[in-house]
Amino acid sequence: VSSLLNLESAFNAALVIVIALIILHIMTSGQTGNELQLVGKTLGVRLFLGIGIGVIAGVMWLALLTIIEGEIYDDILTLAIVLLLYFCVETIGGRGVMFVLSFGLILGNGVEVAKFLHLSRAVEVHKLMMKFHSQMSFLIKTFFFIYLGLMVTFDLLDCVLLGIGLSFILLAARFLAVLVSTAGSKTLFSNKGLLTFMLPRGLSAAVVAEVGAV
Repeated sequence: VSSLLNLESAFNAALVIVIALIILHIMTSGQTGNELQLVGKTLGVRLFLGIGIGVIAGVMWLALLTIIEGEIYDDILTLAIVLLLYFCVETIGGRGVMFVLSFGLILGNGVEVAKFLHLSRAVEVHKLMMKFHSQMSFLIKTFFFIYLGLMVTFDLLDCVLLGIGLSFILLAARFLAVLVSTAGSKTLFSNKGLLTFMLPRGLSAAVVAEVGAV
């Protein structure tokens, strides 16, 4: 159950940002025809470009980590490489969030990837790197939600009621999706209540909402 929710959260975070930014781009471009074709082409190119570079860079970084294994600053160096490549992917028209997601998946499953590619050895992401990632993630989320809280006002009651209504619609839709996706698994079906109420929206949806409001 925990693994399923973690995967859903990771993929939702990337897809929410990618799809929302593409829709905003179409709305602001002023084009009136072939919207669906434009959405499909743009989404496909940006997604696969980000994923492809992320997988390739992840495999190459795994090989490099075997050389610098045991260095004190390998976690910070990994973060620096991710930030640099994220900028490069965005510059050439790819989706940086999909790059980061695929890069992280390769890095987090380094041992399995090495076996699949028949590599001689691979470095398993150690606890220090995971702790560093958790601390950075907590710091960024904390400051952003404080910033978001300062922006929230209750002057427009209609918008507040609309948001509450949409939340219940999302919850109902999620309940139906959980029933379908947990069919055939006793463990998941027995935790359908937890899966229904654990809506993994979080930071990505908040960022997109802030961007859309601007």
